[in-house]
Amino acid sequence: ILEDLPRLDYSGGASCPALLLEPQRTNSIPHSEYFSDWLLDGNGDGQSVTPNYAISPEGVQNAYRLQLSFINGTYSRIRKSVTDSYSGAGVFSVYLKTNDRSTKTISMRWGGSGAVSKTITGEWQRFDVSGTAIYTLAQDHELFIGSAEGDSDLVDLSIYGAMQESGNYSTSYIPTMGSAVTRSEDTAIKTGISSLLNDNEGTLFLDMKALIDGGGITRRLSISDATTDNRVSIEYDEVAGRIKSFMSIGGITTGTLTSSGNVQTDTNKIAITYTASIYKMFLNGVNVANDITLVGTPIGLDRMQFANGANNSPLQGLVNQVLYFPTALTDSEAIALTTI
Repeated sequence: ILEDLPRLDYSGGASCPALLLEPQRTNSIPHSEYFSDWLLDGNGDGQSVTPNYAISPEGVQNAYRLQLSFINGTYSRIRKSVTDSYSGAGVFSVYLKTNDRSTKTISMRWGGSGAVSKTITGEWQRFDVSGTAIYTLAQDHELFIGSAEGDSDLVDLSIYGAMQESGNYSTSYIPTMGSAVTRSEDTAIKTGISSLLNDNEGTLFLDMKALIDGGGITRRLSISDATTDNRVSIEYDEVAGRIKSFMSIGGITTGTLTSSGNVQTDTNKIAITYTASIYKMFLNGVNVANDITLVGTPIGLDRMQFANGANNSPLQGLVNQVLYFPTALTDSEAIALTTI
């Protein structure tokens, strides 16, 4: 795999993949696929692990078998204590499936979380549980069955790929082999496209799902001269529930457009059209904002990029399409383009 080869997301059965853009994350579990060093305990009929038992989600026979039983007792579990190097929100995740293709119920727990029930089937699925880390404190990552939680009293599972990361949602799996591993932030930038961008007029289009679980971060798509001095942007403000756009010329913000909170709960189609004298926003088939005070347009445009928090949230699957036209679409064209 080449260093700059983008990762593609085919989740949901997509035939046309999306770019997988994720924030920097660290898997703090030092042996993410080695469950022989996890502690087994309980007061029932017992628990055990067996290495290299099943084909894992990566297509290799390196998944462990995990058997738990609290028959004649009250609980059975496997757990791993890891000293986390951060405080605050975190997520523990692991891949699981039943070996006999039955459906079983187990519980997961990590850090400050309570027991969270999970339904395991005969297909590989990734399960996670959120919690709270206290700096330098050893945290137990637990998979267990218990009579008090109403879990299945006997389970025979395959287990693979444990991960502990900071944040309030899981990102793609990071394997580790003896120490924590950090994956760098993904970025989406296309440079050297000055010949494609018009310094006199244009249209920027974004088809994107609503950001409903992003932690209140503003996301931005922009065309620019590699600075904020000359740019046209589309910004998704989750906190205010609206779309904003800024135009800057020579380091001065010369135009601002803001929707009136009329953002769909799912997909939004947004188009920004501009010339030297008029600047418009179209949202889901409606012209929602205009600025007719412009004098000029940004010059030296050379790149398109996601920035300002776009890579601090799970963008995968959110962005459906990005388009740029070197001319300002007419109102009827922009309405047709953005109609849901």
